[in-house]
Amino acid sequence: MKARSVLHEEHIYRMIEQTLIPPVTVTELNPDTIHSATSRLGDVAGNAGERYQLDSMLTPAQFNRLPSQQETTWIREYFMTTTVEGYDQMIDRDARWARRWTDADPLAPIMATAWQDPASVGALFGVDLLVVQEGAVWRQVPGRPGLVFDGNLVDRTRDLLIRHLPWDVEQTPLEQTIFVVGAFARLGYLYDNRSARAASQAAGMIAGGLLRAAMASRRRAAVVDQFLDYPLNEALACDGVDRGLLTMIRTAPPQSEPEASNDHHS
Repeated sequence: MKARSVLHEEHIYRMIEQTLIPPVTVTELNPDTIHSATSRLGDVAGNAGERYQLDSMLTPAQFNRLPSQQETTWIREYFMTTTVEGYDQMIDRDARWARRWTDADPLAPIMATAWQDPASVGALFGVDLLVVQEGAVWRQVPGRPGLVFDGNLVDRTRDLLIRHLPWDVEQTPLEQTIFVVGAFARLGYLYDNRSARAASQAAGMIAGGLLRAAMASRRRAAVVDQFLDYPLNEALACDGVDRGLLTMIRTAPPQSEPEASNDHHS
C-alpha cells in the first residue's frame, strides 16, 4: 500500500501533464481524485463516470424507441402548460400553496431568468429550482415570476441542511441559496438511459442563466458542485433517483463575496 501524501504544486503539474501507469505491484487503497485521474489506465474497473458514459450509449434499437420530435414537443409542452395553469389557478384563488416573487425578495433579480430567458425556461423541464422561503421549500414555476409549495422544512430538516451545506450559513443563509435538482423521472420519458446526462445539461443551462442574471443585477453568485448528496437530498425530500440535487447557486450581496474552495464565481 502506498502512503497518502500531500502533493506540491510542481508534482501536481507533472501528474496532470501525462497519464501514468502505476506499477502492478503497487495498490493504493484510498487514492484522491488527482491520483485516480492520473493513474486511470491502471484501473481496469474504471470510475462511475466512465462506466456511465459506456452504459448510456444508445444502440440502434434504443435509438429507434426514443420518442419522435413531435412526441417530445408534446410532452414538454404538456408539462409546461399544466404547471403554469396550476400555478395561475392557485394565485387566482389566493391559495397559500403559491406565492409571487416581489421586489423585496433578495433572490428575485437572479431568479428572473426562470421567466425572462427562454433557454432557462426550457431547461426547467429537466431540473427543478428549489429555494427556502418563509420556512418552507418552494419550487420555481417555469415562465412565471412565482413559486409553488414543494415541502415543509421542519426543525430537523432545516438543521440537516445547515449542518451539511459546505459553507457557513451565517455568511450565506439558506434563503440566499438556489438548489438545482435533477428531474430524472420526468426526463425518463424523453431520454431513458441518458436522463442523468440530460439533467446535467439542463442544470448547466439554468446555472449559466442564473449567473448572468446575478451579474446583471450586480449580485455575487457562485456554483457549488461539491457536497454530500444523501443528507441534502433527504432535507429537500429528494430520493436521489426520481429527483436528486445536482448543484447549488450560492448568492451574496455585492459587497461580500462567497468563499468556498469548490465554488466557481461569476
